[in-house]
Amino acid sequence: MSGTVARAGGGPIAGARVRVQACLGDPVLTDAGGGFTIAVPASAAVVAAAAADGHYNGCWKAGGAECATVGPGASGLAITLDPLPTDDDPAHVFREPETCKFCHPDIYDQWSKSVMR
Repeated sequence: MSGTVARAGGGPIAGARVRVQACLGDPVLTDAGGGFTIAVPASAAVVAAAAADGHYNGCWKAGGAECATVGPGASGLAITLDPLPTDDDPAHVFREPETCKFCHPDIYDQWSKSVMR
């Protein structure tokens, strides 16, 4: 499958790491135009972009707020990454932990049962 990774508000992100959720192996890096092509399993999978300096991780979303699965051969997938805050803002509102749950179910489950919740 193939697509692009861009900043919220526009502009490609070169060098973002793109991977298929739960697949082992090295991620692919986006090119100068933010483009990527990645091999996927025969079944539907979640495609996520991460480790782009100065940005939150993100995934392909099918028009909703949740990460969505996509099948082999899909193209034109657009992943948008939101910027991280550039300074220490005491009024910063952290994202809801449920947004991490889809990609990190075991960690979320452990956290949700802990006193740190």
